[in-house]
Amino acid sequence: MLRNTVRQAVRSRAIPALPRATGAAPAVRTATAPLHTTARAPAQYKRFGERAAGASSATALSQLASRFGGRGSPNGGGRLGGRAPLLIVVVVGAGGTYYVTHLERVPTTGRLRFIDVSAAQERQMGDDAYKQTLQEYRSRLEPSNSAQTRRVRAVAERLIRTLDGEVTTRGIEWDVHVVNVNEKNAFVLPNGKIFVMSGILGICKDDDGLATVLGHEISHTIARHSAEKASGFKVLMAFALVAELCGLDIGISRAAATLLLSLPNSRKMETEADHMGLELMSKACFDPREAPHLWSRMQASEGGSGRGDVIKGLVSTHPVNSARIKSIEKWLPDALQHRAVAGCPEPSTVSGFRSAISDAGERFMSEPRFAHR
Repeated sequence: MLRNTVRQAVRSRAIPALPRATGAAPAVRTATAPLHTTARAPAQYKRFGERAAGASSATALSQLASRFGGRGSPNGGGRLGGRAPLLIVVVVGAGGTYYVTHLERVPTTGRLRFIDVSAAQERQMGDDAYKQTLQEYRSRLEPSNSAQTRRVRAVAERLIRTLDGEVTTRGIEWDVHVVNVNEKNAFVLPNGKIFVMSGILGICKDDDGLATVLGHEISHTIARHSAEKASGFKVLMAFALVAELCGLDIGISRAAATLLLSLPNSRKMETEADHMGLELMSKACFDPREAPHLWSRMQASEGGSGRGDVIKGLVSTHPVNSARIKSIEKWLPDALQHRAVAGCPEPSTVSGFRSAISDAGERFMSEPRFAHR
């Protein structure tokens, strides 16, 4: 999980790949490579699946609308052409039918959303991005036996073991990579490849903070948010086309679609991942009370003072940190209840709770059943 785009969002390093699950607990696999350090980057999350519409899409849209007399046409004069009303009826009718027949609910939250990208197509998106990311960071991937990689792997494995069977039957093969760059970022690709930049580990501070980050990012994959974003882009294009046919300037129509549809939906998915991630880390016996502290540290590292949050909240793909902290604090009672139901010990009364769990995770991950590269 966390802020911004496809290509930028696909960055970090690998855990031992968990074999394709069939119901049993998944196992993890890792990749190796030398490490280097790069210049400091702002504390910002960037995710796969958020690339903005390219110029080619906008050009094609403008040309199509121009043929039917939209304002984008030199000959349109801002008036609808003779065929435009009929085209609008066809687009709205066919598009509306297609939209309604491709509505489904997020398995864990029940939120209704439009999605017309199959799980196989989504995994292919992840596979393509994975190859690009490995190529980009090939000289900075940490060894599979480094302390940082082992730590991230142990936390990720605990989270993944709590996942329901619906996720494990989608053919996801989990992998963890740590990239030695001073960038505060982490993300999970649609095919289950987990990348963590070493620069964010200081913000995480401890395993509970790291579980907050990984729980959020893994939740994006569980909820198929990348497929939802790819599907939503088609809705934006249809919206912009109809607006253009009605005489609205293409620049204005695209801006309106972004502000009214794309950005609010992106923030909704980020909030959903926060909520799901909090529940996931609680079931894995991490302390969810650390989550607000993680986001406070993230806010401090970004230099945010809380001023201008209203404007930021309207033009950002992610909720402002102050807003997500308030939401998490509201969800904490339920998260602690999930933790209790899972039979987790109370961390505030157990001496050495975090270190004991961490050591146990390390021992579990080092067992022969986990294939390490």
